[in-house]
Amino acid sequence: MDSSGYASQRTAARVNTMKRTLANQQKWSGFHCTAYSLNSKVLDLPLTQRRRVDGVTENIPTTVGEVYKRLADRRIEVEEAILEIEITTETEKLVFAGPAFILRMLEELLGLRNDGANPFSATWYLYDSEFSTDQPHDLYTFFVVCDDKIVREHVCLRDYPGNGFDPSLFEAEDYSFFNRSSEAAWRRALTQFWYRKFYTETQMGQLAALRDPKVSGRWDFDTTARLLRKIYVLLCVLIVLISLMIIRLSR
Repeated sequence: MDSSGYASQRTAARVNTMKRTLANQQKWSGFHCTAYSLNSKVLDLPLTQRRRVDGVTENIPTTVGEVYKRLADRRIEVEEAILEIEITTETEKLVFAGPAFILRMLEELLGLRNDGANPFSATWYLYDSEFSTDQPHDLYTFFVVCDDKIVREHVCLRDYPGNGFDPSLFEAEDYSFFNRSSEAAWRRALTQFWYRKFYTETQMGQLAALRDPKVSGRWDFDTTARLLRKIYVLLCVLIVLISLMIIRLSR
């Protein structure tokens, strides 16, 4: 499919309520700017451990959960490669292969735990989506909250053919689950609190707010967003003035 055909297809897909993943054509409703939790079925995702024995490479089937459990209470370093990740511990070096999305999820699970956060009690908040118009490649960006603090400002998850992307691993908070309307209101307020905190107190959030001024209206922090935009404009003006002064002095 040429780029114009792909762009038309993606535009039409976003108009409909349901869409399909690029990875495997799975139907889903898309991500939204709200709170998500990680489903435990992420632990069942399949991987392959690559191990050399007597000069021969063995491919041993395993799962994200088995690797996650195996590396509990160990300090690790993760190095990414194409369709592989290399995990170094105090005593060994492990290589795992699999679809890129599954490797990405393993890396995030291990990284969060390595930093003292429980990925299964964390809350993921979508704040950006990008849809390529010239190739089948979509990108979704989250920040992550755990133990009453933002532990990740920028986690990118990609969806492209064959990469294993599975949005069903992320469960959106269902406000209708709460029996009393006041409970649902408190949960919505908490979601708004974390978005406002992200956009006003983190570098990535402030850059995102400057990039898209509409988010200030969505999360009701217009005063802060206006101040950030004014600072940005003043800095640009200051840079121009300093450049002009340097040019004049150099003549």
